[in-house]
Parts: sequence; C-alpha cells; structure tokens
Amino acid sequence: MPLIEKPTHATMTPGFNFDAIKRHQKGLVKLNVGGIATPFYYVNEVVIEGQPLKVEGATAFLAEGVAANEAAKVIGLAMQMTYDAPTGHFAQLAEYNFANDTSQSLNGSPIGVLMGAGYAKTTNYTGDVTFGDPAYLDATGKILTADSTTGANGLLPIVFEGEGSDGDVPVTIRFDFPVVV
Repeated sequence: MPLIEKPTHATMTPGFNFDAIKRHQKGLVKLNVGGIATPFYYVNEVVIEGQPLKVEGATAFLAEGVAANEAAKVIGLAMQMTYDAPTGHFAQLAEYNFANDTSQSLNGSPIGVLMGAGYAKTTNYTGDVTFGDPAYLDATGKILTADSTTGANGLLPIVFEGEGSDGDVPVTIRFDFPVVV
C-alpha cells in the first residue's frame, strides 16, 4: 500500500486584522496596593473613568465633577463612566453590555469612587507625563502634569509613577485622597 502524505498547512496564514479590532480600554484600574473602592456614591452628570469627584451640598452620597481650581475638594476618582441615554451621550451601544465595560446609566445607581491611599492605573490624563510628576486638575476632568492657570489650587494628591502621552497608555499613579463617609 503506498504512503499517502498529508498536506501541510505550515505556510497558510489566516487573514486576521487584530489592529482593526477595538476593545474597551478601562480608564481607571485599582491596583492591589491600597486604595478603597467605595460603591455607594452616585452622580447626576456624565463622567469618565478616572475623573476626579467631590461631594458638596445636602444630598447624601451625591458626587460631582470638579472645576480646575477645586482640587482640594476632590475625594477620589470615578471608577465607572456614566452615560445619559435620553440625551444621546451613549458610552456604549444601547442595551448592549461588554465584559470589560462597567458603564453606568444616569439612573441614580451608585458608581465606584476610588478613595484612600494606594496605586492605580489610569488613561485619564493629558499631556506628556513622566515618573515623579505631580498631577493637576484640568477643567475638563482630566489630570495633567502642569497647569499655570490653576497653580496650587489645581494640585491633586496624585503622583505619576510611569510615562505616557495624552492617555495613550495606562500610567500608574500614586494617590492619597481623604476617606469620606
């Protein structure tokens, strides 16, 4: 009986284009070194992951975004992004959920706020950051390394522990926010 050789597919290359596939990039990831993820604050405005938040007013557990000169009022960073479906600010496709997307509708449900002292990774920064740079508050809710308009009023209790540019890669930050209960 003659031997029949199996065809080899070693030269076959599948036509996948992984560069075209876009995954959801988390804007804030708590690392296992310190920090408290508090799950009971809620917001009434669209926020992005890693956006600094404050607590003001008489409404219990209502967090708000901060202005560029309100860094001293920051209690922590938003661990979830929010979206407002009725006005068309969809953070994700309506009614679809993705495994690594923790977006929350503005329906009064709580979002996580990262407080305390510890380490996290964030893409919510603008400008070029390098190891040891202090973080300042931007008027848009992003953090940056230098802002001559806010000066000390915009200085956050955050130090960059990595390098990146305009949120292109997650950068490790060291933070020390007050714990508010």
